[in-house]
Amino acid sequence: MMNQRKGGWGAPTGRLAADHSLCANLTAPEHGTIECDQATCALVCDPGAIANGRRRTKCRFSETKGHFWKKALGTCHTCNELVAPEFLRTHCYFDGKGRKKCSLLCPWNQDMILDGEIRRKNRFKTTCRCPRPNKRECSWKGQEKIDTLTCVETPTTTGASTTFSAFPFNPEGGN
Repeated sequence: MMNQRKGGWGAPTGRLAADHSLCANLTAPEHGTIECDQATCALVCDPGAIANGRRRTKCRFSETKGHFWKKALGTCHTCNELVAPEFLRTHCYFDGKGRKKCSLLCPWNQDMILDGEIRRKNRFKTTCRCPRPNKRECSWKGQEKIDTLTCVETPTTTGASTTFSAFPFNPEGGN
């Protein structure tokens, strides 16, 4: 989708630059849109997505090529849907900087077990990260820990507490 935006942020037309509407339509990438002004079109990524590659391009004209885009626009990257054990409640949102974050919560205000140790918090927070040195390959911070989270039911009567896990219980002791 291409939008003409007012405000004069794009490169002016004239000489080599031509109005964006004279060049071929640009296709918006997954997780993004394209906004245009004068001779320039810009890649705008959705909240939680990060731009990879060129964010702006200009419509040009030459006698030999006609109207053409000076450079190809980049793409927008984000994390896949968060995969967590189904017994955890998941609350995902975008923070004030547009980053995708999720909180994983134990049901009924139970304590959480992480790496075999009980945490007195019943919440685990994670953020979608897309580091530059990794070619903007996005992943959830701490995904390997998320796969091992369990919850301990807080005892209300005398007796053993119950542990919820993603793995089925085997009374024989093996898997």
